[in-house]
This record gives sequence, structure tokens and C-alpha cells, in this order.
Amino acid sequence: MSNSNTSAIEHDIAIGSHNLASRSFVALVITQFLTGINDNCFRWLVIGIGKYYIDADMLEMDQSTLLGVGLACFVSPYILLATHAGFISDRHSKRNVIICCKFAEILIMLGGTIAIANQNIPLIFVMLTLMGAQSAMFYPSKFGAIPEIVKESKISSANGVYNMATVGGTLLGMMLGMKLADLTHFKEMAYLGVDGIQDVWIIGSVVIGTAVVGTCFSLLIQRLEIAAPNKDFTWNLPKQMKRDVKTLARQPAMLKIAFGIAFFWAISAVAQNTIDQFVVEAGGGAEVDKTTFMVTIVLGVCAGSILAGILSAGRVELGLLPIGALGIAITSLLMFTIDSTIFDKTRLGAVVRNVAEDTSNHVPAEVKAAPPIKSDARRPKKEHYLGIVVTKLSDGMPIATDLRESDIIKSITVDGTKHDLSEGVERYRKVIEANLGKIASFETLRLPPGKFQIDVMQQVAEIESAKLSMAEHLDFDINLEQQSQIKTEFILACFFLFMIGVSSGFFEVPLTSYVQHRSPKKDLGAILAATNLITFVGMLVLNGIFVGLRQEVDGEP
Repeated sequence: MSNSNTSAIEHDIAIGSHNLASRSFVALVITQFLTGINDNCFRWLVIGIGKYYIDADMLEMDQSTLLGVGLACFVSPYILLATHAGFISDRHSKRNVIICCKFAEILIMLGGTIAIANQNIPLIFVMLTLMGAQSAMFYPSKFGAIPEIVKESKISSANGVYNMATVGGTLLGMMLGMKLADLTHFKEMAYLGVDGIQDVWIIGSVVIGTAVVGTCFSLLIQRLEIAAPNKDFTWNLPKQMKRDVKTLARQPAMLKIAFGIAFFWAISAVAQNTIDQFVVEAGGGAEVDKTTFMVTIVLGVCAGSILAGILSAGRVELGLLPIGALGIAITSLLMFTIDSTIFDKTRLGAVVRNVAEDTSNHVPAEVKAAPPIKSDARRPKKEHYLGIVVTKLSDGMPIATDLRESDIIKSITVDGTKHDLSEGVERYRKVIEANLGKIASFETLRLPPGKFQIDVMQQVAEIESAKLSMAEHLDFDINLEQQSQIKTEFILACFFLFMIGVSSGFFEVPLTSYVQHRSPKKDLGAILAATNLITFVGMLVLNGIFVGLRQEVDGEP
């Protein structure tokens, strides 16, 4: 290539003039952080609601399939709208596109809140797809705005900060979405088969409020020039996709970078679902058990992104790529060696059986299957009790299992400390009374070994008009072998995940920096569109493989 051509291309490359502390870059980073929160919050809120319906046999799919469907709904628009998003990014000011997308986010979150309030599962997934569409239109503009805002020497560092905000928002959004799923009380209502929802105003306030705040910050971004004001729109979507890919393919180095980005994000998307299922199968059924792993890997990505920006020393350093790729491969293989029972902690559950005294010699099957325990049970005087069965439950399971309509655990006292469940009972008292025959206790408790006083609210007569009677008190001394709450395998898993995150930062920062720095300004939207197309096709393909591998074959998992 001649010097004149090289100069022409370099002149065509977008170059900003600001430092990382500039108002525009800070506003862009905060906007992206809040967008990441809302995207993932709503996605994991939908998945959480779906899980509750699956648990109640009201949704005919398994959890792995649900995770795959949720991801597919969210990323499919990235494929279908990649070309249009790239065109809009080039044809209009990226600042204006960002602002319009943020206003659309407010409307979508409003629609999502209404769908949740009405417990309309199909509409909820439609809103999730629209959220993905909004994010797809948003992506090229926010990504392409970085080289138009910051100095050339700051692009790698800017991407490190930007990635840290993206991953941090993703983590916070996941945690928030899981928490909001609990606030819907879909779990309780699904078990009872009753319409209704609780605290929907909190959900709406969070998702709509986050969208509004993000929109306000987007207004602080400086005015950006239009990259290609004369670019024509092509209605023929396949033809435009082919044209974008050809634009990318004309630069072999850029094409290789695009495949590297596709590999990274495809692995990242499946990693989220894999961690979710890994924790469940390792005995950690509670969402809080997933949080530690998610935080660990995000801290690793943040550390790796910042370190990659520092080591780049004001340039695009592709030498970090092999280090990052090798690190991801090695640490992922090491994760395979982790013991699958790292969450096998002592969890206690109580099952109250309402049987006649003359059947006291009969032992239900679940009693025989209970783990060996030492108990000194004082038989109650009431003839309609057989006794209390104490079992070992995995984390996150209900404190009461296999209950009849006559059995509601009201409170449990452990070593003098009372764990009151009355709020849950009182909140759904009318619902429970109106739906005798359904499971009536759905509280989760984590209890250490000790002396238990189990306060049971007993339904004496099994007739429709019967009311719940006063509670009976039963005292038990229960001795179980104390297990360590944190195993060595747990610490190793956290370490390996942290190193996966660090390696990911080393791998991703040079790739995105190269695309932003070396893409001609007038073709940046087309290059990003083609990169998005390759990336999200890869994500869907790998997601499909993940779902397929998680299915049972001949009844075996």
C-alpha cells in the first residue's frame, strides 16, 4: 500500500480529542453501566419467573432450556437488526441514536412491568425480545462513539474502563434481576395455582427508574459528527448483510479480529448459563450461592481489563491476545476438576404428618429415606400427630416438603433464636384457606444444628369450612455432624473463575481497541454490523449446543 493511501485511510479513522475524565466519556460509561444493569436485570427477572413456573409444572421445559430460550430472545435481534443498526450509526449522529435508544428503553421497561403485573408469560418474553432489539440498535453507536470522544492514545485504556463498566453492570443486573424475581412472589402463587402478584411497584420503580437515569446521563454526551451523511439505506436485508460482511472481509486482519470477538462473547454467554447450572448441580439451589461466583469472575474481568489497558501503554497491544486465550483455556479446564458437591452443607427441613395414633407403627417412605440422625423426640399428647421428620435438604429448598393442606410450619426456634414464618403465612392466609389441598408452606430457612422448637399451625379437620387452629409446640434435640461451610473446592473454584475473568480482559480489550482504532470512520458502522452478525450467530449456535448437551438421552441426564 502506498504512503498516500495509508495517509488517506488514517485520515478517515475517527479520532477524538478528550481524556478519560471528560464529561462525554464519563457520561457514556455511566450510560453503558446503567444499560448493562437494565438489560441483564430484566433478562434474569424473566428467567427467574420462568423457573418458578417450571418448578410448579406450569411451564413445560427444563431450566437449561429456559436459560437457552431467554438468551435466544435477547440476542436474536442482534442478528436481525445488525445491518440496520450499523447503517443508523453511520447515517446519524451516534449521540442522537444513543438518546433515542434510551427513550425506547423507558417504554419497553414500562411494557415489561405491565406484562409482569398481569403474569402474561408470552408477553414478558416479547418484551425481553424488544429489550434485545433496543440493545442491538444501541450497540454500534455506543461502541463507535469511544474513538470519536477520546484521544487515540487513550483508546485501549478507555476500552478497559468501558469493559469494566459493562461487566459490572451485567453482574449487578443479574443479581438485581434474581432479587426482583423473588419479589414477584411468583413462586408462592405458582405453587398455589392462584393469580396475583406482590410488590410489582418495586419492580417497575427499579427497571423504569434505571432507564430514566440512564437517559439523563446520555444527554450529557457531546455532539458527535455524522460519519456517513450520504449513505443510502438498503431495504434488502440479506443483500446488506452480505455487503457488510464483504466490507469486513476486505480487511483480512479485521476479519480475524471479528472472529476473535465472536469467540469471546459466545463463550461468555454460555458461561453465564453454565455457572447457573453448575451451582444448582453442586447443591446450591439458592440464587445467593451463584452471586459469589458471578462477583468473582466479574472482579477478574475488571482487573484484567484495567491491567490490559495499562500494559498497552497508549497503543493497541495485540500481544496480549495469546496470553488471554491460553489463560481462558487452562483455567476453564481446571474448573472441570472441581468437586461437584461444594455446596453440600447441612440443611434441615421439617415434615409434619397428620395421621391417626393407631397408625403410629407405620413409617412413611420419606422417614425411612431420611439421613441418619440422633434425635430425642418427646411425643406430643395430641393423637393426631405422628411426629416430626427431620431431613437433610440442599440449599434453597423449601423448609417444608411434601406437606399436606393441614400442615403449615409457622416458626422454628434454634438455640433460643426464633425464625418467624408468620409473615409468609399471614400474607397468604386467605389464599391458603381457599386452596386446601395445595402445598401451603414455601419458606426457605438455613439452620445450624441445635435444639429446635417447631411451631406448627395445625389444620385439625380436613373440611372446606375448617379454619387454621392455634399452633402446637414440639421440642426436639437434634444432633447432626457439623460440616464446613466453605470447602477447599469452593475457594479453588473462585480462584479459577477469577483467573478466567483476568484472562478474558487480556483477550477482549485488544480486540475491541483494534476495531475502533483501525476501522475507517465511514465504514465503522458496517464493520460493527458484520462483527455483530458473526458474534451473535456464534452465540446462538453455541447456546443451542449448550441446550442440546443438557437434554436427557434415554432418560439419563
